[in-house]
Amino acid sequence: MLFNSQFVKHWRLVILLQLAGFILAACTTPAALTTVSAHNEATHSLAFVESVLNTVVAETSGLVCLNDGSFLTINDSGHSATVYRLSSAGDILDQFSIDAANQDWEAMTVHQGKLWLGDIGNNSGARQGGDLYQVAIKLDSQHINHAQKTSYVYPDLPLLPLQTYQHDFDAEALVSANQQLLLFNKAWQSEHSSVYRLITKDAVTSAHKIADIHGLPGVITDAAFSQEQQLFVITGYARPRQNLLNMALYDNYQPFLAVLDLDFKLQAIVPVSQGGQLEGICIDQQHQIWLSQEQSKRHAALLWRWGSIQQLNQQKITESLQIK
Repeated sequence: MLFNSQFVKHWRLVILLQLAGFILAACTTPAALTTVSAHNEATHSLAFVESVLNTVVAETSGLVCLNDGSFLTINDSGHSATVYRLSSAGDILDQFSIDAANQDWEAMTVHQGKLWLGDIGNNSGARQGGDLYQVAIKLDSQHINHAQKTSYVYPDLPLLPLQTYQHDFDAEALVSANQQLLLFNKAWQSEHSSVYRLITKDAVTSAHKIADIHGLPGVITDAAFSQEQQLFVITGYARPRQNLLNMALYDNYQPFLAVLDLDFKLQAIVPVSQGGQLEGICIDQQHQIWLSQEQSKRHAALLWRWGSIQQLNQQKITESLQIK
């Protein structure tokens, strides 16, 4: 999600009204969590492989690792209903038109042998849920690819209208795990994110809230599941209302990776100081974690390899630090 002028105007007013509050908040120290020190992060940074993305996918907003070593990505709202195949060098190898609408595509995953596209963005709060499109995993670059559409409604949705950027019914993470299709909300308002199980039957999708995720230092922008480790790896960045000065002045999103167990309990937080507006994550056949990053004011759109699941799992036992 590229922040638009409406977002900037809205939060500029918040900055002026709450500047004192931000200064005080910056001086407070939340409870200690298991994180990775700067030294440990630098130690593992040798595994990084960074590639600049073509400007055609500058608003990358989802990532899938394919078995042949290539990747699929999408752009979010304001773009065509197109899936792009990328090389590990960030080059566009193919592009595939989908017979769907891109109101706000924010996520993609492979689930039960199909590629699922999540039109699940809802910054304004005007939507009651989202749309899902299923397409064949083997896409055709010469023809428009057929998509089966279903929609869901949040079961705990309050009365509309919701306030733009001030609600919890927006999402950017869709992940398949142990035959379940899960959606993690973005939680603009709350200090915790929620997990919904999406069940599709007879072309109808229902959403069931199954858990809350506590202790994250920000919003969730994507998620991946390690079948081998039985762990979720999520990516995100600091909540804008708590990080506006850094974002506005330095284009610093304070991005992070986080590890969750099968019960959605937080196991580790890993700062990603090299990153910007992280929007996509996937895990390849060699258990390597790949990230995609949207173009922002001072950061190029990137595809990069962070390192292995084994490295991430080892970092769960690093020293306990405090997030400041």
